[in-house]
Amino acid sequence: FADLSDGDGVSGATTHTLTLTDVSAAAAGQYRCVVTGDCGAPVASDAATLTVGAPAAIQTGPMSQTVCPGTLVVFNVTASGSNLTYAWQFNGGVAYENLADGDGISGATTNTLTIQAATTAHAGLYRCIAYASCGAPAVTEAATLAVAVGQCDCNDNGIPDADDIAAGTSRDCNANGVPDECDISSGTS
Repeated sequence: FADLSDGDGVSGATTHTLTLTDVSAAAAGQYRCVVTGDCGAPVASDAATLTVGAPAAIQTGPMSQTVCPGTLVVFNVTASGSNLTYAWQFNGGVAYENLADGDGISGATTNTLTIQAATTAHAGLYRCIAYASCGAPAVTEAATLAVAVGQCDCNDNGIPDADDIAAGTSRDCNANGVPDECDISSGTS
């Protein structure tokens, strides 16, 4: 242990109350108070540990993707900070809204967001907000999800899905732009 003196964010170094301001990671460690008087030997308190949390910081954000309808989509974020929590948001054209698990979406409050079977309703911008126990939240850059209707060939027959549906060689009972045989094989019908 080293003796402290007032200054540089320290006040009350020789009183019963020690105050540290503008605390950084360098201030983390153990502190104790030593009481001295006219009679007897100095008495030291038990040590108190100061832990300094780190604010949220984004290391890698989600990547933009172009997928066919019915495709599994996964967005990931890597962040650092103390006691992180996450909130994924979606902007389909007007404003960002928080996502919730359900309707084929999972991981809305984790670092990995999953869309089980993308539809055109999922097309838009996605971002993640990382919150730490201290400091301001960190927000990723937006990733774009594009759902390429008509350009895909989910059943690998050499004919674009939109042409299959238009010609009647494939049915699309739920009108999602994906031939029903692909919906059935991916479990989204």
